[in-house]
Amino acid sequence: TVWGQTVSLDRTQVVGIGTAGDSLLLWHENFETSLNAWRADGKPVLSGAQAFFGKSSLLLADSGQRAERTWASPFRAGSIRFYFHDSGPTSSLRSTVEFASMPPRMNAPTVVIDPAGYACANMKQAFGKLAATPGWHLLHADLANGRMRIFVDDHCLGETPLQDKESIHGIRFSAIEAKKKGKLWIDEVSATRRLPARASPQAGRDQDIVWLEHGEQLFGRIIGADAKTVTLDAKFGKRELAWSRLRGILFAQGKAA
Repeated sequence: TVWGQTVSLDRTQVVGIGTAGDSLLLWHENFETSLNAWRADGKPVLSGAQAFFGKSSLLLADSGQRAERTWASPFRAGSIRFYFHDSGPTSSLRSTVEFASMPPRMNAPTVVIDPAGYACANMKQAFGKLAATPGWHLLHADLANGRMRIFVDDHCLGETPLQDKESIHGIRFSAIEAKKKGKLWIDEVSATRRLPARASPQAGRDQDIVWLEHGEQLFGRIIGADAKTVTLDAKFGKRELAWSRLRGILFAQGKAA
């Protein structure tokens, strides 16, 4: 939980677990273990000094530090979210967040984070700068209806149309200027792909249901799950299914469950 405790629920108390807004979680990074999934330059580090959730986050503190991650399934409809911690007016660090696309743009859509505020660059429409304030902030890039819109704390910084066949497939955090001491922490980064809306199946009486991204359903008994996969025991044997393929799971509601 967000307050750092584990809560256990009997499966008979839970109808199911589903994704919000017909979206599939492609990946999630909490910066708790390593930067192995990232291409890093300038030796950015994991820091325990600030964390939105958990024990550590990504820290950018020197010019030239950079962390980049791409994913195998580019999308035109979905979202990218993360939290960043502004260290306040004493910081001189200027940072950027770039969104990489396929085919690549000459100038990627970018958010600039500096002591004066947060603003968009390389976007067709910019809606002004949001004044910087110390503490944690949510940055959300939303892709829908052929356009990208970027928000910080629900304030829209700007929007730009996506080119024909353009999809987003990566994110890059960079520290580009630090005249004095400055720090920017990044935490809880995630990318989700939006799917066509479908009506959810009804929970069965005797078997659990695993609901796949294209609407298919697998029946059996769910015997385990973690942050990456769900394990289903069915007639075809035990199978691990990645959450990135699932719209949700439903637990059997009869006595036999």
